[in-house]
Amino acid sequence: MELSRPGDAQIVAASRPRAGQDVSAAPKLQQLKAMSHDSQSIITFTAELDLLDKNRRGKSVASRLASFLQTIEQFTPIIDTYIQSNPDIAALIWGSIKLTFLFLANFTSYFPSFVELLHGFGSLCTRFAEYQVVFNESSRLKSSVCQFHTAVVTCCQQIVLAVRRPLKNQLLKAITQSFQSELRSYVEDIRAKAEEVQGDIHLVKAQCDREEQQHQNTERQEATNHRKRMLAWTSKSTIEMEALHVQRRRNASEQKRRRLLEELSSFNFTSAFNSTRNKRHIGTAKWVFGTPEFQQWVGIDGPHVLHVTGKIGSGKTVLSSSVVEKLSQIRPPQQFVSFFFIRFDDPLSLDAETIIRSCVQQLLSAIVTDDLDQRLASELDKHLSEARLALFSLDQLSRLYSSAAKAIKNWFIVLDGLDECNTGQQSRLLKFFQAVVSRAGATSHISILLSSRETCTNAIKRNFPGSQRLVTGLQNTSADIGAYVDDIIIEKLSTGELVVSDPSLIDEILKTIASKEQGMFLWAFLAIEDICSGKSDKEIRQALKDIPSDLPTTFDRALSRIVQKRNQQIAKKAFMWTKAVSQSLTLSQFHEALSIEIGQHTLRQEDLISGIERLPVWCENLLYVEETDNTVRFSHHSIQEFLLVPDSGENGDLHIDSDQCDKLAGDA
Repeated sequence: MELSRPGDAQIVAASRPRAGQDVSAAPKLQQLKAMSHDSQSIITFTAELDLLDKNRRGKSVASRLASFLQTIEQFTPIIDTYIQSNPDIAALIWGSIKLTFLFLANFTSYFPSFVELLHGFGSLCTRFAEYQVVFNESSRLKSSVCQFHTAVVTCCQQIVLAVRRPLKNQLLKAITQSFQSELRSYVEDIRAKAEEVQGDIHLVKAQCDREEQQHQNTERQEATNHRKRMLAWTSKSTIEMEALHVQRRRNASEQKRRRLLEELSSFNFTSAFNSTRNKRHIGTAKWVFGTPEFQQWVGIDGPHVLHVTGKIGSGKTVLSSSVVEKLSQIRPPQQFVSFFFIRFDDPLSLDAETIIRSCVQQLLSAIVTDDLDQRLASELDKHLSEARLALFSLDQLSRLYSSAAKAIKNWFIVLDGLDECNTGQQSRLLKFFQAVVSRAGATSHISILLSSRETCTNAIKRNFPGSQRLVTGLQNTSADIGAYVDDIIIEKLSTGELVVSDPSLIDEILKTIASKEQGMFLWAFLAIEDICSGKSDKEIRQALKDIPSDLPTTFDRALSRIVQKRNQQIAKKAFMWTKAVSQSLTLSQFHEALSIEIGQHTLRQEDLISGIERLPVWCENLLYVEETDNTVRFSHHSIQEFLLVPDSGENGDLHIDSDQCDKLAGDA
């Protein structure tokens, strides 16, 4: 079946060089077309982009592209299947996108500017997962998918045109319009087209669900009639009929498999991972790869389990994201990495079954069944169907893991934040993976990385006596914290958030933080925020003397600054709303929530709080706005834990109570 010709042709036309453009990129485009464009490739590609500029410092810029690229990637796996007139169109689109960003990454000022436009694309990724099971049912959905891709490629074209203008034209353009404002409309068009696809998905899905029952009876009769007609034509075209039968069976099998994978797990496992990558500073979290513990773990004869542990705020999660990035560099069937980053503020991610189902779904979705031995492919399909019939019981999931492991030479599983789960969920997870590793034996190689605080050490040792242990917060972590602090200080100076008269004060700041950080990134971040509040060199030097080296007292100093700036009322309300909601609110939703007064019947424009984007500043960065989906969250789980502990001190009123938080949300 083909897509509508106009949409098909439009994408192809947009993907090709325009007349007058430099065609020297054509060989590179052909090379990029041949490369894979799955989710693991996106991780590797964005990591490579950051390395193009050897002088770039600070947070990863390219990793912030990941959500945008993953939104696009969800449409590409089956586009080629249905656009028969251009069988390599997905590769053409993806090659154009990669070429554009390889080009853009070389422009130091333009690249970060464009990436800032992509905030919020993470919320779109999870919505499109189910489109693949209904794509073949709707010409309307096919048309909207084509329009989405056309918008993406058109945006890529505009990026290249903008950055390749002659210098004189660029200067003239900059006078009237910035690069960011010039491209904003193209990015918003992509976002709008993506939302249109979402609406079409819901519509088609509802229609399919309603019609499925009616079709079951008629399909049997149609199948009988079809066989009779085909038998009548046997003498005329046996070969063509057999090919048609094979293609139909393959399409039906593939569609069934996609439905089963969707039922197995639709959890957006990339969201928390992307968020963590966005926080990592370039050049940090690399030391782990040179440690004996890591090298033994990735080796064929190494331990099955590596436990990464350390104190609060010592960079365990960031380190785990770096490991995922490293392991993603080697492609299936040689190697695959499944990962799951558990979040304290995402209840679904704290469930053992969600984690287990997501990890195996990631591998099964990446496997190309046509490349497998026929017997193994049949075994996988059989165990997937049996697992579904058994409502994905842990026993059937264990069998599915064993079959899936046979399709890959080395299967790595990275689970970060095990300590966020309660002890019951921790126990289920550890027992399940202990059984999986035991069942795999010598026939498959499954390696698991577990990241957690020290509280999980005994349980991990009990289930995996031969596990290896790697501790963060020591000398290597301190070196990373040094680079991290340097980057933040440079950024604060450039934005005017930190102002000093005596240049030697910068060295004093760096030395003081280095002497007190105790291997905690979180402490270093909050200490810098404290220092930046100084209005003179004298105040900054006094802050350097007074800054405590422990987290609770550092948190309390942040609360003191909130009170000093008279932001306690809005900060307290923000803390309560963040704790009360089971699903994090977006900044726009927070805007309304904070503006509501109990007993208020209507909310008018004049009631809305002005400058809601300053919320993190009002809360002294104890809250932050997540770039991937624009949600408001606590900057670290330890901050929520601190605020939930009653306090009788001078900042006690800013501490919160769970019941009062729930009451606030209920009353509103």
